[in-house]
Amino acid sequence: MLLSPKSYVWVCFLVSFTALSVSTRQSRTDCQSTCGTVKIEYPFGASSDCVDEGKFLLRCDEKEQKLFLNNSNLEVLRISSDDGEVEVLMNVISLCNNMEGDGGNKNRSIEIPGFMFSNKNQFFQVGCNIYIFYIFTTRYGGTITFTCDTHCDSLRPVFKSCSGLNGCCRTSVSNVGSHISVNPVKYIDWSSSSYSYPCNYVFMVKEGYFIFSEPEDLKNLRNITRFPVILDWTKQGTCQQAANTSFCGEKSRCSNNGPGYSCKCLDGFEGNPYAQHGCKGNTRFFFTCSFLKYFHLHTNCSLFLFLLDVDECKVNVHSCGKHQTCKNVDGTFRCKKKKEWTKIILLSVIGCLVGVCCVLLKLKFRQLAKLRERRFESNAGQFVNEIILLSQINHPNIPPLLGSCLYSSPPVPTRTGQLTTLVQGTWGYLDPEYLRTRTLTEKSDVYSFGVVLLELLSGEKAISFNPPHGERVLVSHIDAAFKGNRLSEVMDQRVVTDDNQAVIHQVALLGLSCTRMCGVERPDMRRVAEDLRGLQASGQVVLQDEAGPSGSAFEIEEIN
Repeated sequence: MLLSPKSYVWVCFLVSFTALSVSTRQSRTDCQSTCGTVKIEYPFGASSDCVDEGKFLLRCDEKEQKLFLNNSNLEVLRISSDDGEVEVLMNVISLCNNMEGDGGNKNRSIEIPGFMFSNKNQFFQVGCNIYIFYIFTTRYGGTITFTCDTHCDSLRPVFKSCSGLNGCCRTSVSNVGSHISVNPVKYIDWSSSSYSYPCNYVFMVKEGYFIFSEPEDLKNLRNITRFPVILDWTKQGTCQQAANTSFCGEKSRCSNNGPGYSCKCLDGFEGNPYAQHGCKGNTRFFFTCSFLKYFHLHTNCSLFLFLLDVDECKVNVHSCGKHQTCKNVDGTFRCKKKKEWTKIILLSVIGCLVGVCCVLLKLKFRQLAKLRERRFESNAGQFVNEIILLSQINHPNIPPLLGSCLYSSPPVPTRTGQLTTLVQGTWGYLDPEYLRTRTLTEKSDVYSFGVVLLELLSGEKAISFNPPHGERVLVSHIDAAFKGNRLSEVMDQRVVTDDNQAVIHQVALLGLSCTRMCGVERPDMRRVAEDLRGLQASGQVVLQDEAGPSGSAFEIEEIN
């Protein structure tokens, strides 16, 4: 029977499409695919002839329309073949002070044969006054331990964190296997606490699902008896063995994971990596008819059917935003953030302008510095003008300037903007900070005045080469006497009497404060003058030079 060209085209199309559709399905097409709202994906199945491992066998309750793991009777909420996950409902372990009197001290265990607890879970202990020791098996054959000690002595009205001190503690789960041992070690009598609840609760739950809230959770866990938990699963064997049996489908990769191996779709594809053609991208069908010859009424038509990756970026079916660029990859597309050239250029221009301004300012400052240096050298550093100004000052509290003598060239500016001069002075009166910094300040005069004040009170010189007490520096000698509570012993007995001993002590303390090693700790001259003036105004004492044979005798006399 001869077919017309049009019929031939449709037959070819239908045959090719049917063959392609069959090849993308599992080898078994009569296996149950759903139970209630849960989709059953291979390698899971609802009958023994639809699975190749017993742990993947499911049981569908047609009446309740609920799906269960056949070997553990846990209700299944979700199956993800691509992620290698199954979400189930697990019971809460209740440790109660029941009528039998065991106090919840019996050891319990949580075990899911053939599966592993996902890292996307958290482990909780909720209750009061109990210490529990946990043992987790790992995916690689070892064990890890976790201890939790919960108390309820410091509860707040509303508190939503697990600190252990508020009746709740938790831990993240990492590479845990299929078994958890719960071992209550110490159970504290409720009568010893101001908070009394009959039960403690232990449970696993997927991360972010449970948020602790007291006191509701401490009373009865809000009557929750089951929580959703995510389990990981793998196939028995290794990737090398799977490669020999072609267990992973096309467009997928195999990876060893703990006790077995798992398959996952390649980037750009999604679906069931365990089915032969389960990983799919966005595809389209094309067919062409080429009319090769025309003679009489006969036409030869050829049909070509392609399964091609579609460039979503070219056909404009992508979801990238206006600030993103689309990049086609095998099976899908990716969005990348566009480089905002306007901002980049603007910031570059601003950076260049700032750099130029900094260079110009630096050159300007350098020119000003050179100009100041030239002016400084041209008028002897302004030093002569200051000498003239000081020689014209006439004040009763300021000694007159009789003359000056330079032993070096005029001072020049330093990098810190200060002036360093060649100071001529007597050792013992010079500020110790000047010897270190080579810089004179107002506090340097305060130090020198303090030394003179201590000389008047002690009758000794600032520097002694052969002192009877062994200390050559007067300031150090009097400071040591003050710290040893011997200040009255170092005072000149010619000026100290029973009536003025307290006043002499105050003046000595003022001299010590003026001679402190750190300049910022010394009072200024105005403060020193006010303190001395205060002693004088109170009718206390005044220091007076009494000319003697040696010209070094002093006395303190009362003011009437």
